[in-house]
Amino acid sequence: MEIWKNPQVVIFWLLAIIVFIALLIGAFYTLYMKSLAKTHQLEIEKKNLELETQFDLSQSVIKSQELERERIARDMHDSFIGELVRMQYKIGMEQSVTASEIKVLVSKSRNIIHDLSPPMINESCIDMLIEEEIKRYSDSFEYDIHRKTQNYIYEMSADVKINILRIFQELLQNTFKYANAKKIQVTIYERKNLIFLSYQDFGDKVETESSNKGEGGNGHKNIKFRNQYLKSLYKFQWMKSGGLKYSMLLKI
Repeated sequence: MEIWKNPQVVIFWLLAIIVFIALLIGAFYTLYMKSLAKTHQLEIEKKNLELETQFDLSQSVIKSQELERERIARDMHDSFIGELVRMQYKIGMEQSVTASEIKVLVSKSRNIIHDLSPPMINESCIDMLIEEEIKRYSDSFEYDIHRKTQNYIYEMSADVKINILRIFQELLQNTFKYANAKKIQVTIYERKNLIFLSYQDFGDKVETESSNKGEGGNGHKNIKFRNQYLKSLYKFQWMKSGGLKYSMLLKI
């Protein structure tokens, strides 16, 4: 132990220990700063991803709104404006306009207003809104609605309900215009905070490459954009028996 009585040896080992501790602290500090920088980078990437997702959703909403405006403008041109022009022509030719013609015009204008802003959207459940929409086509085809709902469906926001309703409006219009269907079937099933909806028409089977992928005309594109906005899972499927089936799964 005589060596520890030498002041130079003691000083040497004290300096060695101090240097070792300093190096150890420096190593831990470097690792900490790298970890902090990585965490910060991950947070930046997460925020960028959230911004990109919000932008994509905003684009989906804008596209669906544009398609909706185009559809309403087309419906107004094909029905409402056409009737007005015909009445204007009759009046110009000094022909009388009948009460039944005015009644038809009023009915068409009400339908357009209904499409723009469905009544009772805040107070009604989505299954009731869908059923009311289907009833508008009761003269064109029969319908069955199978439902099993719980309390969560009453907590659905108006924004979610209006987007689901728009999807079913597109489906019903496509069935009415193109499917030549005699019957449709709708299923609404809810479990906890998940809701499953399906729509099937028993009409003609018109197969194309785009329709098999669910990428048909503007109607299908509108449905696609609305599903992206709702962050729901969805699928189009052509049935062997004929007709189209649409399914969606949504977290409420």
